Amino acid sequence: MQFNLKKVFKIFFVMISLVSSLVSWYFYFNLFWLYRNELYGNESFFDQETYFVYHAQSEILIFPSLGFSFLSIFLVILWILSNRKAKPNLI
Repeated sequence: MQFNLKKVFKIFFVMISLVSSLVSWYFYFNLFWLYRNELYGNESFFDQETYFVYHAQSEILIFPSLGFSFLSIFLVILWILSNRKAKPNLI
């Protein structure tokens, strides 16, 4: 069995991208999505139970979430295509 460093790096970057995507979506949903209805009136919402202020600027978190998601999909597709063995042309 041969150790393939390229394959390890590909898997590593795919996993890092997937974890970054999940973390970004987690922050987006916890910091903006749950409180979006309360935010549009005065651009901020103070939660009296947790003593945390949610701001309307948190909606910008959608961009890293989408970016990491697309990067993850792109890297998975590249990984699948690079691992596919060349098939002979039957025609």
